[in-house]
Amino acid sequence: MLDYLVYRSQATHPFSCRHLFLLLSRLEPANRRLGVTGRLCYHDHSFFGYVEGPAEALDGIWSRVLVDPRHRDIELLRRAHVERRRFSGWSMAFQGDSLLSRLGLPGYCSSVREELGALLASCGLAAGVAAVAA
Repeated sequence: MLDYLVYRSQATHPFSCRHLFLLLSRLEPANRRLGVTGRLCYHDHSFFGYVEGPAEALDGIWSRVLVDPRHRDIELLRRAHVERRRFSGWSMAFQGDSLLSRLGLPGYCSSVREELGALLASCGLAAGVAAVAA
């Protein structure tokens, strides 16, 4: 059985497309080794993360997020069991240069609000969807 967790935090500093791409480049191989998949959205200086995988792996990831200097005001929105994976691979979505979106590079999304709203709604977090829309 798999678990998932959803969290929200504020970035301690703005992230450029380059910084986010480098972050994705480090997270994806590490998460693959742990058997973890999910989605990380960055929008308006906020991170929203959905991570799914073995409970032990999620415990370790959550512990690292809590002490990561890139995050502040960290909030666990939900942690529960999931029957099957919602995401087959790790990716990151964020607003950035429209050229990057047109190139179709993995990890880039031109519509973060929609992506984030769908992610939160899929976890039953309607209040989070309303907060993103505001």
